[in-house]
Amino acid sequence: MDLSKVHATDGVVVEGFDNTPIKFAKCCSPLPGDPIVGFITRGFGVSIHKQSCVNAIASMKDPTNAPRWVKAYWADSVKDSYKAGLEIIALDRNELLRDVLAALADIRVPIYTMNARQVENNCAVVSLTIGINNTEHLNRVVARLAKIKDVLKVTRS
Repeated sequence: MDLSKVHATDGVVVEGFDNTPIKFAKCCSPLPGDPIVGFITRGFGVSIHKQSCVNAIASMKDPTNAPRWVKAYWADSVKDSYKAGLEIIALDRNELLRDVLAALADIRVPIYTMNARQVENNCAVVSLTIGINNTEHLNRVVARLAKIKDVLKVTRS
């Protein structure tokens, strides 16, 4: 690897690119700690995907797109916060949202969006976008939310 062509932008190193714009793919929302790969877009720069992203995997198999995929990895220093989506499935009850908000406030996690809906089997689905530092931080948040009374499942969305 030619280190003269390796530069960090937004906490990501993309081999062969210097100060190119970086955006994080909304389809997989990569976080520091996730294995990543870059896609050279037409007109924007490099879009960063998780290596396990279904869209990335399908695109890499397409002979016309394969050459546009480049190596990328997290720099030693990354920005403070990334947006991550979570979905909570719980038994529907009064004060469920209050308990979710209180749990996140207790561990000082910023909430960017929150949506709740009632679904079948007396369950509720709470969808959140929160601020996370890395995958380790995300795992701690998921573990904390899973301890809330009547929560059945917490997953990254």
